[in-house]
Amino acid sequence: MVIKQMKCRKIKKLLPLYIDNALTFGEKQIVEEHLKECPTCRAQLKSLSSMVKIIESLPEISPPPDFTEKVISKISQIKS
Repeated sequence: MVIKQMKCRKIKKLLPLYIDNALTFGEKQIVEEHLKECPTCRAQLKSLSSMVKIIESLPEISPPPDFTEKVISKISQIKS
């Protein structure tokens, strides 16, 4: 059971990359084999996929004109 939990933790960390198609061929195979056996990780993948679809359906908005300058200013204050 402990080994399965460790593997699930590793797989769950890979799921966002799996959704983005950003895994190596080998990693993708490992994830897909695990998903065949693990209902918990399949449910996690389904949940993440749903969130991605919702986010992708949101309208794109533009930041305020001074956004970049404000972010750089805040970062500079933190570094000081």
